[in-house]
Amino acid sequence: MFTGAEASVEVERTETSVTGQLVPPTSGVVTLLGPDGELAAASADELGCFDFERPPSGLVRLRCRTSSSDLLTDWFRI
Repeated sequence: MFTGAEASVEVERTETSVTGQLVPPTSGVVTLLGPDGELAAASADELGCFDFERPPSGLVRLRCRTSSSDLLTDWFRI
C-alpha cells in the first residue's frame, strides 16, 4: 500500500497483471511509469479498481489522478 495526504493505493502483482484499488474508492486515471517515462495508463472505475495486463518487468511507479487528489507512489519492482 502506498499512502498520500488525501488518498492511498493498494497494489497486487500476479504473474499476468498488476491490479489495484484507490482508497477511498473513486474513479480516476492510473498511469504506470518507468524510468524512461509512461508505460501504460488505466482507468479506475467508481470503486477505484484498475488493472494493467502483462506489464513489463523492472522498476516502476504509479501516478494516480482523481478529481480530488494526485498521488505518485515510490518506485517498486515488478
